[in-house]
Amino acid sequence: MTKPMYTAIVQHARKGKPAIVFVPSRNHARLAAVDLMTYSSMDSKDVPVFLLKSGTELESFMERINEPVLKETLKCGVGYLHEGLSATDQDIVKTLFETGWIQSEYPVSDLLQMMGHASRPLVDSSGKCVILCHAPCKDYYKKFLYEAFPVESNLQHYLHDNFNAEVVVGVIQNKQDAVDYLTWTFMYRRLTQNPNYYNLRHISDHLSELVENTISDLESSKCVTLVDDVLLSPLNLGRIASYYYVSYTTIERFSSSLTSKRKLKGLLEILASASESTDPHVKANALLLAHFSRQMVGGNLASDQQEVLLSPSRLLQAMVDVISSNGRLNLALLAMEVSQMVTQGMWERDSRLLQLSHITKELAKKCQENPGKSIESVFDLLEMEEDEKHELLQITEVGPVFAPRYPKDKEEGWWLVVGDIKSNHLVAIKRVNLQRKSRIKLDFTAPAEAGTRTYKLYFMSDSYLVEESDSAFIFACAYSSRTIFFQKLRQPNSISCITWFTIPCGNLSGNSMNGLTERRGAILQFKIPSCDLMKATLKYLVGIAGPSGYGSKTTAEHVTQNCSVSFTSQLTAIITGATSGIGAETARVLAKRGVRLVIPARDLKKAAMLKEAILRESPWADIILLEIDLSSFASIQRFCAHFLSLGLPLHILINNAGKFSQKLEFSEDKIELTFATNYLGHFLLTEMLLDKMVETAEQAGIEGRIVNVSSVVHNWVKRDHFCFSQMFNPKSYNGTRAYAQSKLANILHAKELSRQLMARNANVAINAVHPGIVKTGITRDHKGFITDSLYFMASKLLKSASQGSASTCYVALNPQTKGVSGKYFADCDECHCSALANDEIEAHILWKHTRALIHRRLLSSLK
Repeated sequence: MTKPMYTAIVQHARKGKPAIVFVPSRNHARLAAVDLMTYSSMDSKDVPVFLLKSGTELESFMERINEPVLKETLKCGVGYLHEGLSATDQDIVKTLFETGWIQSEYPVSDLLQMMGHASRPLVDSSGKCVILCHAPCKDYYKKFLYEAFPVESNLQHYLHDNFNAEVVVGVIQNKQDAVDYLTWTFMYRRLTQNPNYYNLRHISDHLSELVENTISDLESSKCVTLVDDVLLSPLNLGRIASYYYVSYTTIERFSSSLTSKRKLKGLLEILASASESTDPHVKANALLLAHFSRQMVGGNLASDQQEVLLSPSRLLQAMVDVISSNGRLNLALLAMEVSQMVTQGMWERDSRLLQLSHITKELAKKCQENPGKSIESVFDLLEMEEDEKHELLQITEVGPVFAPRYPKDKEEGWWLVVGDIKSNHLVAIKRVNLQRKSRIKLDFTAPAEAGTRTYKLYFMSDSYLVEESDSAFIFACAYSSRTIFFQKLRQPNSISCITWFTIPCGNLSGNSMNGLTERRGAILQFKIPSCDLMKATLKYLVGIAGPSGYGSKTTAEHVTQNCSVSFTSQLTAIITGATSGIGAETARVLAKRGVRLVIPARDLKKAAMLKEAILRESPWADIILLEIDLSSFASIQRFCAHFLSLGLPLHILINNAGKFSQKLEFSEDKIELTFATNYLGHFLLTEMLLDKMVETAEQAGIEGRIVNVSSVVHNWVKRDHFCFSQMFNPKSYNGTRAYAQSKLANILHAKELSRQLMARNANVAINAVHPGIVKTGITRDHKGFITDSLYFMASKLLKSASQGSASTCYVALNPQTKGVSGKYFADCDECHCSALANDEIEAHILWKHTRALIHRRLLSSLK
């Protein structure tokens, strides 16, 4: 085939036009390039046919080429590309081809993709594609070139993981839901179009059989459980697989293979055998070992190693969750160490100094043999004087810790683990991200017998290898039937004092004692004692300032007093629910500080009256009024399209609008009205404007801020009553409960979106605020003698609209909240929300539920 290929190139690629040749493998690419070089040398001995520039002009590129064969073919104007080439070689070949200096070959097997490369848009007026094949294949290829190419679904091969994810988020709750789910897929559309491809006999029987087999496999792998042979409920393994996007077969293997006797070798074998690994298991294991030993691999193996290193991060996190579910402490710590090893490309026994950018194995050995004091860890290095450090390392300062052997940027994470060393029992575990200030709560099971237990607290990184003494603290727990004591034992260079915590908790076998403790199963949760509650109440009544310098009596104008001078350009803010109450006050204060306002409103007349009132006080204010109904998905889409068409930036989004409905009402999308307005509407609004906020933050260099106005009533929602399907379509309705659930959803939305924004490294923060108890327009449907009398008697406890909007304005505009995201504010200070509102898994599940619901309703509206 080489001679006809050469002839076709010479015939069609004239006057310096480029030519691309597609071959089936890397080896073919190399051999075809050599053959083309040989034929061109035979036809023109002086100047090769394909050489479009002189040899001297190519010399500067030749010196940087690593592969010998490529260096020779480039001299004749022929280059080739495949995944096994080094990054430098690939960049040089691409540059030479794009500038028209050489011809090129690409090993791509997809015929239609080849056809797409036959012309360059805006450069060539026409293109030619020559296919060299065996004569019997000619009609076959012509058929697909001249007729539409059918695209079939492969969903049936991945249905287990899709079903598992939908069961976890609650979209599929029974077998009928699973069948209905399939009817919305592309595969369902293709079943009747190409029945032979899917081995279809009767569509109903086929779908039923598919659902039965899939659910049976998931049940046997302990990802889901089938209740009464109809209802589906997710199990712990299914939740882990869904959260980390891990195959159900992998999670089943983790559960059955990760026993307490497993050592490092066995754990690596299990990791390499995961179905997510694209290479054979033995090869993947060998490439991992080479990575840990820092052994260089070249050619095709280098690119294979890059692919192998991409999946262990999430697989190891899933592995830690599976192990911790079984309470195996040492094995969980070992899996965390493997995560560190993968990131840093080193063995656990290697010197910790190898994690620094300038340290080699030879230099690390030199540090260990340093006269006077052996340098074993990064902390030893940091304690050195600058001149000693310079003399030892020949650098003036130690650079930041990084992972040059990991194939991509990795967000650092940490595990907080409590374990009983003697029994090798993992007591509690939580995955956390380092922030400027964090307060972590760990629930654990109290032993049944009275006595003393010694627990060890591990702070384990998933990226950095540190000595155990650098990350562990000892906690002693002494308890009787009346009192639990916690003692933090002092360790050298770790803790400077001994602290005792005494919590009266009554009889541990009871359900509660004076409201101080709750017992759910065997887990104890301790609440704030009543004396602290009295202090907090007094602080609220008097208006004592908190850590931020502001308190409950602070007004919105006070917290934004010096904010306008902090910004070099005008900010743009969208405020929902701004026609009355704290929304109107927020709009007035932000306009006074020079912020351009976009006010979405259902009643444009009331919005016009607000605009007129603001302009009387601040004639310079720039205010835009747009129509929206937050209970309608279609109305939200129209508003977002209208706003984006204006070409304005977006710095601040305040989701303030609220609805309290005493009677059961439904929106036009057939969703309970309170939930649709307070949560779903703001979720969709934020989703559609998020990319604009991220883009604005990047261009202006100013942090974007999203504020979800929530309420303290979110504490009233119990976990058993927080069911997504019951919230948007309740069987029994209670107005107060519906309002509290929507406000809890606002906080969970802020928590999950904050996590996603951090993962994207976006310069946008989102927080939730409790404005306080304010008599606003939200109670306009509930006027009456009793309501008005209660408000009159409690008027001394209520905030004014200016005080109620203070927290919102503080979080939206004050420089003190820069970099703070995923928090809950009240009275301008970070404060605690309920345990349910802090549940990361609950936030993630709610997010998936919401996305699925909105997606379904938007699709149905298009039909």
